[in-house]
Amino acid sequence: YDFTQAISLYNLRNTLISNLENKVSQLNKDDYSLANFGLINEYLDNFKTDSETMLTEQELNSAYSSAVSLIDAVETKAQENARIQAARTEAINEANEYLQSCIDQLTNDSKQTALTLLDDFIYEVNLSESENSISKSLKSFKNSIDALERKQGGCGGSIDGGIFAFVSVLSLASLMIRRKKNG
Repeated sequence: YDFTQAISLYNLRNTLISNLENKVSQLNKDDYSLANFGLINEYLDNFKTDSETMLTEQELNSAYSSAVSLIDAVETKAQENARIQAARTEAINEANEYLQSCIDQLTNDSKQTALTLLDDFIYEVNLSESENSISKSLKSFKNSIDALERKQGGCGGSIDGGIFAFVSVLSLASLMIRRKKNG
């Protein structure tokens, strides 16, 4: 057993842990969501635990580099907000394009309903806090548009089957009820 190597590894491990702890302590906790700051601490704890079983400097340095990369990749609140805002903008643009692709096929009453649905969709999306909820809102909006009475054809695709039409009508009813409650 090489005691010199063991001491060298012990010192390197302690130095790397100290460096990682300093890196984390320099981060502003308020810049991160609670979950994301917890993730940062999890990466630190994992490095501490995993480094105890590492037998070479290369393993320690590689694990340290990985931990630093993982910590650096954790989204700040500002980055998360920018990503969500980009998703909102993309969904609103997609909804507008979808409606424009079929508005001429809708009856006059359906056109008015479609514009109201678009307003409601934009309002809902701007309140959304996640890409998943934005995606669900967009799908519901498209289903509601597809369920509207039209002069001919479909909007952006074909309606296939009675179940899809039933779900679309339910989505439309849900949006209209929510609008009446809020308006």
